[in-house]
Amino acid sequence: VPSDLRERVRCHGFLEDDEMFEAVKLSTCAISLSSWEGYNLPFCETLFQRVPCFAFDVAAHPEVASSPVFICKTLQEMKEKVAMCLRDKAFTKGHFESRQYKEWIESRTWTNAAEKIANLAAIPDYPHKDTYQTIENCSSSAELSLRIGIVVTNASADPANSGVIRTARSIIAEMTN
Repeated sequence: VPSDLRERVRCHGFLEDDEMFEAVKLSTCAISLSSWEGYNLPFCETLFQRVPCFAFDVAAHPEVASSPVFICKTLQEMKEKVAMCLRDKAFTKGHFESRQYKEWIESRTWTNAAEKIANLAAIPDYPHKDTYQTIENCSSSAELSLRIGIVVTNASADPANSGVIRTARSIIAEMTN
């Protein structure tokens, strides 16, 4: 951390989910040091709250980021972007008011995720598409035969995977409403 910014940097130990959300809301920016995430829900949740969050160019980060500006190829690049963000809030502010960001937000609602899952059978190359009917093609609710299992067994054994459990609970709640 550059010496002129050290007083502005806070590192927290373990935080419960509600404490983490509050800390994120108060942040100027955040970083994700993960090098193996499948989705990295905390990274997306931080961006969803309009707080710049920087992550490495690995795994799903480039795919799920709201903008390439939040992706870093090296630790040095991450340090530079964080320093720019701490020194000048305008560095990323325009992004959170852009059409691209609004579309990113709209594409990541729980309703959107539930609809995508419920319509898996409509995917042309889906291997079991003939086994199921899509919601749109059912003439009555009795014909709806799509059953979806969401397995999070391994995630529930690993406290580092709370994002998987939060995601599964939210999608299941949305699909059952």
